[in-house]
Amino acid sequence: MKLILGTALWGWVVPKATCFEILDEFYKNNFRKIDTATNYPINKDNKYFRFAETIIEEWISANGVNDLEITIKVGSVDNSGSPVNNLTFSFLMMSQDYYLEKFESNVDTLMIHWDNRNSEESISQSIRALYTINKKVKVGLSGIKYPEIYYKYLKDNNIISSIQIKHNLFDSYYDKYKPFLGLSRFDAYGINAGGLKLNSKYTATSSASIRGITVSSYQSYLVNLQILISNSKICNSFNDICMIYALNSPGLGGIISGTSSKGQIKETINSFKHVLPLDTSKLYHDLLNFQENEEL
Repeated sequence: MKLILGTALWGWVVPKATCFEILDEFYKNNFRKIDTATNYPINKDNKYFRFAETIIEEWISANGVNDLEITIKVGSVDNSGSPVNNLTFSFLMMSQDYYLEKFESNVDTLMIHWDNRNSEESISQSIRALYTINKKVKVGLSGIKYPEIYYKYLKDNNIISSIQIKHNLFDSYYDKYKPFLGLSRFDAYGINAGGLKLNSKYTATSSASIRGITVSSYQSYLVNLQILISNSKICNSFNDICMIYALNSPGLGGIISGTSSKGQIKETINSFKHVLPLDTSKLYHDLLNFQENEEL
């Protein structure tokens, strides 16, 4: 099981200096997997297009690092949040060359991202590019509207190393990608539902606030979750319980966690190290019952 550092807010509500501190702490604790995308940060401001990856590049340069395992998601043409993408064969091949030159040995995976197409012909051309790219780096999928089309072309010769899925107690795309279960590793993002908290106050720069999440609609669920945590002998926090839910889901091999401070990355690392070796199967069963009873 891998802990993966998310960068969706880097350069927006997380300034570069803080990103450097987060990377320092993450690397110091022997974690190497980082997730980024061309449209990060997700602030819908085109002048910040590819800004998160630039921060990573500058940190690598400053520290002389060559052993990161970066996942780079491509497809978005800007930071506007528009569904428009470029996933042509030529663009994907160009992206491979660009990132291998930019990040060199730190590149681990190139992912197709933000794909809203339903054209089998165009998707098949993207898959053709993935087969070629896979000779140099791993390939993956994230944010795919019609994964069944990909499965149709890949089921007999699957090269998809990993698939990113939104997966938490309240909202999940897990079933959408289930045909790939056993063929590709699933990495969960959004495990805390975009920044929900149990006791802490929300600020204007809290993840839930900037993502426009209506926190009040979750309040009764969070109260009952607090009771579940209090009754648990192995769970210490909301972060713990979110990780336990993800870690026990079949096919999950990684958790993507976006943190906005050095303190948060320390807490995330501590939670991960705490829950990973534990037998959490009973608590996971309790969480499934919680979902059913709360009609989530």
